[in-house]
Amino acid sequence: MTGNPSMISIAAVGGPESFAGQAAEALRGLYPNLGEPSYFPDGKRLFAALAEGKVDAIVGAAANVGGYTILDRMLGAPGSKLYVIAEYQLPFGCALLGRRGSRLEDIRVVQGGPASLAQARSYLNDTLPTVTTATYAEPIAAASIVAQSDGTVAIVGTRLLAERYGLDVLATNIDKGVINGNWWALSSKQVFHPTPDRLFVAGRLRRGCELGRVLVALTWAGFSLDTVSVTPSGCELLEFDYVLRLSGKGSLTEAQTAVASFASLRLAGAIRSPPPLAQ
Repeated sequence: MTGNPSMISIAAVGGPESFAGQAAEALRGLYPNLGEPSYFPDGKRLFAALAEGKVDAIVGAAANVGGYTILDRMLGAPGSKLYVIAEYQLPFGCALLGRRGSRLEDIRVVQGGPASLAQARSYLNDTLPTVTTATYAEPIAAASIVAQSDGTVAIVGTRLLAERYGLDVLATNIDKGVINGNWWALSSKQVFHPTPDRLFVAGRLRRGCELGRVLVALTWAGFSLDTVSVTPSGCELLEFDYVLRLSGKGSLTEAQTAVASFASLRLAGAIRSPPPLAQ
């Protein structure tokens, strides 16, 4: 689809009170073609729902201050037919949550997702240097465990999660309230904006001047490189799978023509930046 305004079903891990859930709601406010999100307990079932066509798109952090994530690798994988259809940078807004009546000094174990624990790492090292961290598979199930714990277990979560499960907020803004997550809606549907200002180009390039030629062609099309992520192909020396993120004011047709001149590349997203969220 090119510029099709029809509603797109989206999904995320957890619920409205999870980090992905709050990002899904934010993206819905920015992109009117995204529908009401549905939720899955863990990433495995979320990705399965996308692969099976039960949802059109999934919402997750493609990058955070700790680096890129599995979504970026999924976009750049050989044979991938996924597309970025929405993007926005948002803060995680991490809080440290414990059972009612628990005290910060009693915490011995802190649970979180890979991304949220990365955002909380500095705070934990400074404030709770002896705690053990554990990565949960299911954020909602983990919150329930904390609520029933002996008060020595905490979770990195949102304030909404605390309200939902009756948890005490032991510390707020432990990630310092910075914008530390680049959130995508990643879809199996090709939805290109006719006048994009942001492109995503994915594919495999070999040694030599291929990357340089790609960037020259896209510059002539009106787009400049913002970020690049690289994964070794594992097949040949100095061969990599790339995801290029570009911005500019070229037309969709010019962008498609530029990318089509390289057989190993594909246009994996052409979107229009939304206006800033109301504060």
